[in-house]
Amino acid sequence: MFVSPENFFTENVSDFAAFKLEKGSVSFGQMKKDVARYASHFAGSKHEDFVLYVEGDAVLFATLFFALLQAKKRVMLPSSEKMAEDFSKSENLPVITNKKTLSANLFDIPKDLPECEFDFINMRESRVCFFTSGSTSAPKMIEKTFATLSDETKNSASIMGRFEDCAVVSTCEPFHLYGMLWRLLYPMSLKMPAHSITIRDPETLIAIQKQNQKVLFITTPSFIEAVARHRELYDFPQNVAAITTSGGLLKEKACADAKEIWGAIPTEIFGSTESGGIASRNRGVSDSWSVFGEVEIGIDARGCLLAKSPYALGGEFQTNDIVEIFCGGRKFNFFGRIDRLVKIGETQLNIPDMENAVLAHEFVENCHVDFDGNALRALIVLNSEGRRFFMENGRLKLLSEINRRVKESFYSKFSLRKIKVVNSIPTNAQGKILKGEIKKNFNLKTEEPIICDIKKHDFGADMEIFFAAESAYFNGHFSMAKILPGAIQLHFAINFAKKLFDKTDYPKRVKRLKFSNIIRPREIVLLSIKNGENSCTFSYSKQGLPCSSGVLEF
Repeated sequence: MFVSPENFFTENVSDFAAFKLEKGSVSFGQMKKDVARYASHFAGSKHEDFVLYVEGDAVLFATLFFALLQAKKRVMLPSSEKMAEDFSKSENLPVITNKKTLSANLFDIPKDLPECEFDFINMRESRVCFFTSGSTSAPKMIEKTFATLSDETKNSASIMGRFEDCAVVSTCEPFHLYGMLWRLLYPMSLKMPAHSITIRDPETLIAIQKQNQKVLFITTPSFIEAVARHRELYDFPQNVAAITTSGGLLKEKACADAKEIWGAIPTEIFGSTESGGIASRNRGVSDSWSVFGEVEIGIDARGCLLAKSPYALGGEFQTNDIVEIFCGGRKFNFFGRIDRLVKIGETQLNIPDMENAVLAHEFVENCHVDFDGNALRALIVLNSEGRRFFMENGRLKLLSEINRRVKESFYSKFSLRKIKVVNSIPTNAQGKILKGEIKKNFNLKTEEPIICDIKKHDFGADMEIFFAAESAYFNGHFSMAKILPGAIQLHFAINFAKKLFDKTDYPKRVKRLKFSNIIRPREIVLLSIKNGENSCTFSYSKQGLPCSSGVLEF
């Protein structure tokens, strides 16, 4: 049943539904004809390297990706629109994209390419370039042969097997290694249909679940955590056959949340773009990691994992992950990254242990703890009970309350010196923590208002928010009372509009700006934002009274 990806177009593969659309499907046979048309066109180009950036459409991505490989081109897969723009300009490479806003070095593809015969090749020696997440440093380009991807796909198939009457759905784009392997190559190699659309929100996932008898869900820890924060708003069908995650460690709480929400405990994949897959685990079976069959592991002098793997760049990869190996090198326990092991006084602390202690508090939904060289500090996402406590009592009392629980876990040896309440922990599309954004959050003085509730609709969103009394922007503006400045209201209306509607630039102008009633600390305020073609309208109100409004022209 398994078809090696390198042979997709050279073996006599019987036809099957390769992709599901909102209505209907795309067969492998139809995709093969389209690959031939595009490959014939690309083969006539003098360019040897192409940048491919296709977002939200797995059918188009797969067709163009395989066509470029069949045309013997090296394919660059940047992981963001900005990266695609910058890389194509700096390297003067042609770009193929479905994004209208990406304009650098666009490669022309006629709309009416005719059907044609094409002499398909085995893709084993084809070259594909991924980019690291950039979570800890500038993104790096990692070149892999398609042989590596094909072999790792075989490993993926051996882990999960084939699910009958099951469609693959994913929150991950195939231009990431994890998405390429699990969303594209793995289902195609076992003739399982994959949904073309990329899941962005719970509503889309629910709609697709309802269309299918069973689904295999490819996602990240960050998506599971985001859904869990608002689980009471959604009623997910119980037809998830299995879940896989990668891009970061799945916290124990998130694992339990996934089981409660979808009825399945995720299978986690341990690895990176550079190393490829190293191991997997399912906490329903064991907390330990099982090493992949073709991978050998060891430990360096620091106690960190060393992997020899056919999936790794250069065949060997040195991690910064502290582990304990057992079962003859076929299993290991993971204790955290070495850069998250700190010494405070005469005592060592593994920061993830501190995070688990904070997460155990009944007010906390998510957190990230770090050590700035002098003290422990945390970004904290509160649940509804925690937000209520914070609004009524302020940051100092919240810090004291959380430290009470922390000290119970660490026998008063450690405590947090500073906390900052945020709406989410900064992660990239793969769910990896963005260290630069973490640092920026700690240093930012204009901290975001706290979102109590958000309702999205076709043309925008309505958010119930409050501004913490300790926020720096309440200080020094009005001597008689703490009142939220108009400039701050405008600042956050712009920020939320950019986040909600993926706007990359700041507005060119603000029109019809009006202030009607004051906003004080801790008041629940409704911020409504509506998206137009080239503009957004916003309004703040409280208890039905208008506070301010305006139009942002982008």
